[in-house]
Amino acid sequence: MRDLLTISISTVHETRHFSLKFSTLKVALYATALLGLLLIGLSSASIWLWDHWANSESYFARKVNHIAQEFGTVQQRDQKLIHTYEKVMNQQGQVLMSKDQDHADLMDQLNQTLETSTAWQGAYQTLLNKLDIPDLNEPKITDPIAFSSVKLDSDMKVLMQNMIPSGFPVQDFRWSDGFGWRIHPITHRREFHKGQDLAAPVGTPVYAPADGVVAFSGFEKGYGNLLEIDHGFGFSTRYGHLSKMLVSQGQVVTKGTKIATIGDTGLSTGPHLHFEVRFLGEAVNPAPFMRWTRHDFNYVMSREKQIPWGSLAEMLRLRTLMARKQLYRSVVKSVAKSGAPGISTLMDSSMATSTSIKP
Repeated sequence: MRDLLTISISTVHETRHFSLKFSTLKVALYATALLGLLLIGLSSASIWLWDHWANSESYFARKVNHIAQEFGTVQQRDQKLIHTYEKVMNQQGQVLMSKDQDHADLMDQLNQTLETSTAWQGAYQTLLNKLDIPDLNEPKITDPIAFSSVKLDSDMKVLMQNMIPSGFPVQDFRWSDGFGWRIHPITHRREFHKGQDLAAPVGTPVYAPADGVVAFSGFEKGYGNLLEIDHGFGFSTRYGHLSKMLVSQGQVVTKGTKIATIGDTGLSTGPHLHFEVRFLGEAVNPAPFMRWTRHDFNYVMSREKQIPWGSLAEMLRLRTLMARKQLYRSVVKSVAKSGAPGISTLMDSSMATSTSIKP
């Protein structure tokens, strides 16, 4: 039979024959092949899953390690910042404590000095300078006349602003360092700035803010090319770092006269005008004087309290009245000489006006 497969197995004693159908053999072979393929597929899938799981675990492990390293770096940086901050705060605390102790020591020395004789006044002034406080015994300027009580007409106000510095000495400028304590931009030392810096290009004109006489025209260390104008009544002005000086010492100038041009001489970091206003030789803040206008006549009086404005205004008022009286007398006399009718009435009126003015 063709569809049978006969397998013979011989031994010493006997021979055995096994018959197997081809159809059964095919099924067995197909089943074996399918089982083999299934085993191979399961093995491959297991290997792939294992490899994928292992790679995923390694990836997440690397990410966790990376995050942990970054966190450690940030933590170390924060610790350094905290340590630096604590160190700086400790240093500042020590400096403040040291300054407080030095201040207390200086105040103790000051109190001891005040209890001694006048021979210790030099040491007393030295301690005051170290403490940056004014002399407690320094007399203050007192004004017996209140400025508000002085009645000034428009002519008197114009005269006062022509004789006392008012308005800007430069027309086009930029505000720079102001009046008061500062760190010098060149020496880097703390010192008192006695004026107002007005920045402008080299060659910008500088004008006199009041009538006066040129008291100094030359070079002075720090100021460079320097002009000083004496305006009378205790007032003077200074102009530093100039490029050219157009007036000379002893020359009389009037308000609005072009006196110099801006420069960059002396201790200067750029072209500008160093402008000072002084009263009795002491520097005062020039800003209120520059902003003092006819429309706001009381501006400088309300901001600069160390000047006896009332006495100055009363003196100018009396001078103006005396000048008017003398002018009126001369006019009356000239008319009287001409023999004009009714001149006696004018002279009587003039005498009455004269007696009412008490210079």
